[in-house]
Amino acid sequence: MQKSKKKYQLQSSKIRHIRYKINRKTALKLYDTLISAQLSYCILIWGNTYKTHTSNIFRLQKRALRLCHGSNSISSNDLFRLTNKLSFYDIHKLQTAKLVHNFFFHPATLPKCIAVLFSKTSDIHNFNTRSVDQLCLHHFFGRLISRKLTLKLHAPTLWNTIPIHIRQTISLGLFKNNFKNYLQNNYDGLITPNA
Repeated sequence: MQKSKKKYQLQSSKIRHIRYKINRKTALKLYDTLISAQLSYCILIWGNTYKTHTSNIFRLQKRALRLCHGSNSISSNDLFRLTNKLSFYDIHKLQTAKLVHNFFFHPATLPKCIAVLFSKTSDIHNFNTRSVDQLCLHHFFGRLISRKLTLKLHAPTLWNTIPIHIRQTISLGLFKNNFKNYLQNNYDGLITPNA
C-alpha cells in the first residue's frame, strides 16, 4: 500500500508540474493514463481492505482530480460527477461486479480458481425461493471482519444489491455502462467503502 501511495503522489506531481500548460480535457486524459490505470490494477485483491489503508489513496485520488479539474473548493460528490470519474471505492465495486457478471454470463472466461469462489442461489437451494430467478449469489458465512472483506464474501453482498435490470444485462460492455451510471447517480454514500 505504501508503494502504491508513493506512485500516486509521483503521478500527481507530474500532472501538477504541467497543469498550467494544458487544458482540463488533456489533464483528465493524463489522469486516466497515469492515475486511473494504477488504481484499477489488482484492485479486486486489495481494494476491499480496511478503510485505514485505503483512505489515503482515496484522498490522493480526490487531490489529483481536483488538480485536473482546476478547482480546489469543489465537494467530493460534485467532483466525481463533473469529471465523470468513479471514486476509488466505486472502481472496486465495478471491477467486482464485472467479475461476477462474467461468472453468470461468460463462465468460460474465468479461471477455475475464481469460478469456484461463487455459488448461485439456485445451486444451493432445491426449493423455489425469490432469489432463484434474480441471478443472486449465495452468501457464505464469515465471522471475522478480515474474512468478510474477502472477495468470496464481499462479491455476493455487492452483486445482490445491484438492481435486477442491471444484473440481467448479458453484454459486458452494456452492463459496465449501466452499472457505472448507477454508481454515479448514487453518490450520497460515496465515502463508505463497504456499502
